[in-house]
Amino acid sequence: MGNINYQVLTLIPEPSTIVLLGAAVAGVVLSRRRKRS
Repeated sequence: MGNINYQVLTLIPEPSTIVLLGAAVAGVVLSRRRKRS
């Protein structure tokens, strides 16, 4: 897992990467909320 975090830090300079990561996190959060409800 540590390696993944390191790779993410190296990709931060790219705005497109940030958007993709944000969308992925948002999707996971929304899916979890829907499952709970």
